[in-house]
Amino acid sequence: MDILRKNLVKSHKQQVSLEYLAVFTGALIIVALVILALYFLSQNRLSSTVPSQCYLTSNFYCVQAAISPNGTSGSQIVVVLSNRLGREITLPASNAIAMRIGASSDLSYGTCLPTNSPSGGKITCVTQDNGYSTSLGNQTNLDFAISYSLCVPSCTSNSGQVKTAGTAIVYGSPYVGFYEVNIGSTKSTQVTLDGVPYPTNTLMFLDSVGGDTAAAGQASLCQFGSWSGTGGVSVSASQQTTPVSADGAGILTENCLGNQGLPNGYLTLAPPTPATQVAQILGQQQSIYDAGASGGITPYVYQWLEKAPGAASYTDAVDCAAPTTTTCTFTPSGTQSVGTYQFELQVTDSETPKNTIVSSPANVIIPTFLFVVDTGTNAVSVINTATNTVELNLPVGFVYDDAIAMSPNGQYVAVGDEYGHELTKISTTNYAITNLFFGSDVQPVNLAFNPSGSDIFVADDSNGMSEVDTTTWTVVNTITDQAIKAVLGFDPIVTGVSVSPDGKYVYLSSQTNTGAMCTYSTATNTVIGCVIAGEQPVSLAVSPDGKYVYMPPRYIFGGGTTGAVEANVIEAPTGPVVKNIPIGSNPISAQPNPSGTQMWISNFNGGGCPTYGPSTISVIDLSSQSVVQTIQMNNSHNTGTVAVAFSPDGQYAYTVNICSGDVSVIDTSNYNILGKITIGSQTYPLQIVASNH
Repeated sequence: MDILRKNLVKSHKQQVSLEYLAVFTGALIIVALVILALYFLSQNRLSSTVPSQCYLTSNFYCVQAAISPNGTSGSQIVVVLSNRLGREITLPASNAIAMRIGASSDLSYGTCLPTNSPSGGKITCVTQDNGYSTSLGNQTNLDFAISYSLCVPSCTSNSGQVKTAGTAIVYGSPYVGFYEVNIGSTKSTQVTLDGVPYPTNTLMFLDSVGGDTAAAGQASLCQFGSWSGTGGVSVSASQQTTPVSADGAGILTENCLGNQGLPNGYLTLAPPTPATQVAQILGQQQSIYDAGASGGITPYVYQWLEKAPGAASYTDAVDCAAPTTTTCTFTPSGTQSVGTYQFELQVTDSETPKNTIVSSPANVIIPTFLFVVDTGTNAVSVINTATNTVELNLPVGFVYDDAIAMSPNGQYVAVGDEYGHELTKISTTNYAITNLFFGSDVQPVNLAFNPSGSDIFVADDSNGMSEVDTTTWTVVNTITDQAIKAVLGFDPIVTGVSVSPDGKYVYLSSQTNTGAMCTYSTATNTVIGCVIAGEQPVSLAVSPDGKYVYMPPRYIFGGGTTGAVEANVIEAPTGPVVKNIPIGSNPISAQPNPSGTQMWISNFNGGGCPTYGPSTISVIDLSSQSVVQTIQMNNSHNTGTVAVAFSPDGQYAYTVNICSGDVSVIDTSNYNILGKITIGSQTYPLQIVASNH
């Protein structure tokens, strides 16, 4: 029984082995047949079934290679490369590529386009070998070298030629040349070549017999505009339709129009240059912006748009010369608002419906200009706050305790020379100077314009007040000490002057031990009243609403007193004193902010430089008539803050510091000191005004 079982098992194993052998043999036969079929196909393969192979050294990528018959003899070889060097290169105009076919020792040379290739750009190289013929499907082995130069430092002055080598296995194709399809607008996703659709930026081939027919992209995505060709592809004027026929190596571009209710992608606009400019002082330099459009349907309609400082939107430009051209010329006039002006060029083409595109903005900054009387250099220093630098020093004679005021229209400043007995008029346009000599008995120490700017009132601490016509720059009226004494009751020392917002009254402060404010009527040319207030007031300022006059007293220099001092609030026009507001010691000047909500008082806070201090600014809220902020100008020593001025928009305050010889910049929104502007060595700035020039 065991022998029978063993024989059966042995017989079964033999049968299984025979079956496995049969299956394995069949499989080998099938594999052999497949190999034979593949070998057969390899001898008759087409370029559409077996792709070409192309390799290059590092930093270049071979996009495509092709070989095709060229007439009855010879072959044309085309290689497309991609620049992966990360920088622009330039190729020689001729013999840029050297090609060897198979084992031949002969080299053929060709050209490459474009001759300048940016990083990532594609390069098309074409060579002709008249001694080698190819046929459909035949394999050809290629070796080639590309000559190029890095554009360092430039494409015309470079580091010299180098070469990169490559190899390719290509198969005979019925095509010659090729072009890359570029679409001039993102609205088109494809074009068609001989009825076959291709996506954008696709490498396509042209027939060797006759011209290929390229049709425009889908109408819903791109409304056809025109064809254009570069390199070996040319499109004549008679072919500016769709479809078009073309042959050769190069680039064929379909230019789309920008309608169909989609974004205007076809019309391009170069941004204005330079992007930002700052108005300067001398000569009122112009800011010139150029921008240009391309694409679309000509002619174009140009319109510069402008957004002034603080404006919510753009309007047609009024500050550009020739605003309907490609160039905007902006000239500071002295009447523009301080801040940043923005200009954009709007271009509209002639398509139906029309397409409009707007450039990025160009900016011109109209800065605040500060005019500072400097008793150390006997000059007026002009500061550009956009750069926080002194741009000009204007000599004005011997200055001491001199006064300065800005005309309401910003066209000129007036400077009073106490010891020179002169009133100097300085144009802010060309810095022309006009002098008025009062005579040795007149010492101008403070100045104030009437609202129209037609007259300026000069506080004279030796002889009352003078009124000067600003057109003729002559004295037209004088109020003597005796005329003031007749109302006040004692001899005045007129040191401060301020004019009411309606121009009806001129307020004078008397720096006597018993301080006083006297009121002059411009209607009657007489002093109509005086009020006793404070002690030795140096200056005063009327509130922007004209209801009150703020007159801070001042303790005597050299006494070293730092006790509390109160600013007198006097009801206009002739009193009485309605409130006293505690402020810092030794107040020198008072100045309302442009919005009329605050009065800033400069407190010298000491008897000299730099022993006493520190100086402070008392900020008074005019609605509550109380100090809402005390600004410490320096915690370690006395800056000697004696005057304050504001940017026309009220965003910044500028204080003159006689001890430290500089100007402090204060952010009025939070009262932080942002920095200081150095005027120069051995300077003693005393007065300051601000203007938009």
